[in-house]
Amino acid sequence: MAKAGRPTKRKELWIAKDPFLKMLQDACHLAASSKGLTVADQERQLEDSFFRVAVALETFLGDWFARCMHFDTSRVAARAREEVDKHLKEQLAGGWEPEQKILGRTIGHYVSQVEVSVEVPKTVSVTTARRLFGTETSNRSWRSAADLKEQVGRYLAHEQARGAVAELDAANDALLDATIAIRNVLAHRSPQSEQQLKRALSSDDLNIHLRVMTITAAGLGRYLRTERGGQPRYRGYYEGLSDIANTLAPFVGKPRKICPDG
Repeated sequence: MAKAGRPTKRKELWIAKDPFLKMLQDACHLAASSKGLTVADQERQLEDSFFRVAVALETFLGDWFARCMHFDTSRVAARAREEVDKHLKEQLAGGWEPEQKILGRTIGHYVSQVEVSVEVPKTVSVTTARRLFGTETSNRSWRSAADLKEQVGRYLAHEQARGAVAELDAANDALLDATIAIRNVLAHRSPQSEQQLKRALSSDDLNIHLRVMTITAAGLGRYLRTERGGQPRYRGYYEGLSDIANTLAPFVGKPRKICPDG
C-alpha cells in the first residue's frame, strides 16, 4: 500500500506519460486545424510537430524508465556487481608491468575469487534514478524498440514494467522504429538516417496504411499528410503512440482523446 501523501506507482507512471499525451493531442489538433494553409506550409508544420512529438516520446520513455528503476533497483545493482567483478578479474589477469609480472603470476595462481561490495538501496529517489540512467539533464535516445526492450530486460526489476514491455507486439515495435527513423531524418537528413527510414517504413510489421516501399527525406511532410485507411498518416502515428504509452503506463482517470473527430 502506498504511504499517505505519496503517489502510487501507477500515478507516478501517469506523471511521466501525461505530458507526452498532451503533446500528441496538441500536434493532432494543430494538424487538423491547418487545412487553410498552403500544402507546403501544412507539410512543413507536420514535420515540425512530428519532430517535437518524437522528442517528447524520448522524454516520456526516459522518465518512465527512471521511475521504474526507482521502484526497484535490485536488477541494476546485481548487474553492477557482476560487471565490477568481471572488470577487476580482467584487470588482475593481465596488464602488469615487466617488473611486476611476479605479482600477476602470484595473483593468478592463488586468487580464485574476487568479492566486491556494491551497496545500492532497494529503492532510490526519482532524481537519483535519472542520474543513474543518464537522463537527469538530457534525453535518452533509443536506437530502436529492440534497444528499449533490451535495456528493460537488463536493468529493470519492476515486474509491471517488464510485463508491459512484453505486451508490445511486432506492430508496436515497428511503429516505434518508424517514429525513431523519421525523427532521425528530420534531425540529421543524412544518407545513413535516410537508409534507416526506408527500412523502417517498408517493414512488413508496420501498419499497412503507414507502410511505403520508397521514401525520401524531402517527401516526409507529404507522407505524413497523405490519407490512407480513411485518415491522414500522422493520425495513425499519434494514436498508435498513445496506445503504446497507455500500455507502458495504464491511464489514471479518463483517458485523453488524442485526435478530434472528423
